[in-house]
Parts: sequence; structure tokens; C-alpha cells
Amino acid sequence: MLDYARFTLLIGSVLRWGLSVLAGYLVSTGALTSDKAAEFTAAAITLVLPLAWSLYQKAKDRKKFEVALALPRGATEADVKAAIASPKL
Repeated sequence: MLDYARFTLLIGSVLRWGLSVLAGYLVSTGALTSDKAAEFTAAAITLVLPLAWSLYQKAKDRKKFEVALALPRGATEADVKAAIASPKL
């Protein structure tokens, strides 16, 4: 299983790769000049990265919420974290 730091590095790398491919495609079709491709990629990362991060956080919080609901009444936050880390869920 990926830990948090590796996951964020993986997402960042995939995002940069995808935006670079998109910029390359736009340059090849003439929709974007090659000198503007780097600016496009940087601007797109600036816009897309916070959105991707927000969606990831919401998914993580939703899982935490669902696990907390499944645990017995009075379970602590440590119990929730342990249940999430457990391969059973």
C-alpha cells in the first residue's frame, strides 16, 4: 500500500506528465506555440493541483467517516485510524 508521501508524489508526477502530453498535443495541432507550452503546463498545474488535492482530501475524509460509523459507539479517533489501516476494510 502507498503511504501518504509516495501517493502525493505519484499524483504530482502523473498530473505533470498528463499536462505535458496535452501541451505537446496542442503545440502539434498549432493551438499553442512551443514557447507558451511551458507556461501552459505551469498554469494548468496551478489550477488543477488544488482541485485534485481537494478531491483526494474529501475521499479520504469520507472513508474515515464511513469507518467511524461502522465502529461501535464510543470508538476513539485512534480506533478509526487503526480500522482504516487494517487490511479487513
